[in-house]
Amino acid sequence: MTNGSPGGLVWLRPGAARPHNLRSTRPDGVGQVTTSLAAERLPTVLGNLFSLCGHAHRLCAALAIGAALGGHGQVDTVSLEHETLREHLRRIWLDWPRWLGGVDADLALLARLPGHGDPGAWLADAVFGVPAADWLRGWSAEPADWLADWARRAGTLPARLLRGVRRVAEDRIEAAAPLCVPDALTVLPSGPRETGPWTRLHGVDPLPPNAWLRLGSRLAEVARLSLREQVLERGALRRPDGTAFAWVEMARGLLIHELRLGADDRVAHCRVHAPTDWNFHPHGAVARALETIAPDDAGRVGALMAAYDPCVPYRIEQPQEAAHA
Repeated sequence: MTNGSPGGLVWLRPGAARPHNLRSTRPDGVGQVTTSLAAERLPTVLGNLFSLCGHAHRLCAALAIGAALGGHGQVDTVSLEHETLREHLRRIWLDWPRWLGGVDADLALLARLPGHGDPGAWLADAVFGVPAADWLRGWSAEPADWLADWARRAGTLPARLLRGVRRVAEDRIEAAAPLCVPDALTVLPSGPRETGPWTRLHGVDPLPPNAWLRLGSRLAEVARLSLREQVLERGALRRPDGTAFAWVEMARGLLIHELRLGADDRVAHCRVHAPTDWNFHPHGAVARALETIAPDDAGRVGALMAAYDPCVPYRIEQPQEAAHA
């Protein structure tokens, strides 16, 4: 148990300067769990360890193993878009109501999301209020104006949540450099980067200037995935020293697995670089934005968290708590 959560927490100090306004107790136990593990077991182990995004971790681990073994092995990549779409919707229904506030989640409606097949009718009714293609056309033409107009008039859960948070989510964010190109994996970036649906390798949205448009970008990806207009990138490479890197674009951003195999194809080194690691770097985009938020402005913090979507709970640290940290 780590500070009340087995997966750790992100502690935030709005109004404080970097790097003292953000700290994470998210444990890095991947190496301990995976060292000496048989390579073929790695996808299952990491998929279970990171259960929130298990599908992406299983795929990424399998790609890394294939690269480490010289490109051998079959990897099923068909379900990535389907599972990413469903992960987006789970986060919108389960996290946005808590973080954006003021609206109760309709879990019965979420339960009616089709498990297989075309979710178009459900999305039109529950998410967009119009066919996804129509919503996407409005967003593509003029994102800010469309999102504001849609949030004002639509009666769906996401629209009502955004209508309630628009004012506090439109403050400009000083973004960190985006992490979106697999070429960067040959030498992992040492400085802060940010990642999300707005930094896709073949994305069409520019880097949004605020949390408001980052939330819209997540909805736009829901529409594109449902219409099969977007293919999420995934791949792997092997460096001359034998270290393999695999990458998968997932709901929260770019996931990277770093892997080296030893004797008998057992894991000698394994490290996971998750989107939360990039976005919640002490000098990254979230930390920059926190510098501009008043200590008691929980609304702006909630909008920021919904936009950047950490994979662990967050807590706002009071000044007296920080003094004794």
